[in-house]
Amino acid sequence: MPRTSSQTGFQPRNTPAERRAFYDLDRRTRQAILATTYLAARWHYETPLVAPPGPGAIRSDDPITRIWLSKTDDGGYTRIDGFSEGGVGDRLKIRGNDGTILELRTTGAKIDHGTYIEVPVALVSGTATGKKGTLVEIDARHA
Repeated sequence: MPRTSSQTGFQPRNTPAERRAFYDLDRRTRQAILATTYLAARWHYETPLVAPPGPGAIRSDDPITRIWLSKTDDGGYTRIDGFSEGGVGDRLKIRGNDGTILELRTTGAKIDHGTYIEVPVALVSGTATGKKGTLVEIDARHA
């Protein structure tokens, strides 16, 4: 039985224009995007700069050298099973409600702390400003 988008964790973007743009892509391009994305869900970006995050939340230090990501997303679904397949050099995009993107690159092995995962990262572009205290979408893609 084929897996649905909710089982794989992929969720199209929120605005009608973004959804149309994704579905207007040809089938081969959509499959390529889905094949490289191994995590796409929403978490609440908490403001504290230390672990652990609450359920459905993400936290980061400042400057960002690590993130702590709850194993469950904001909806209470376990999403980390897919996240564990990623490796060093993978790209994480944290998209805020304001449309800005914080892009990070993983720099080391993920550390499992039971209810959350610690991920060493390096800043590629963007800032956490405006995202903390809001619901954010996180996409993780293979390097």
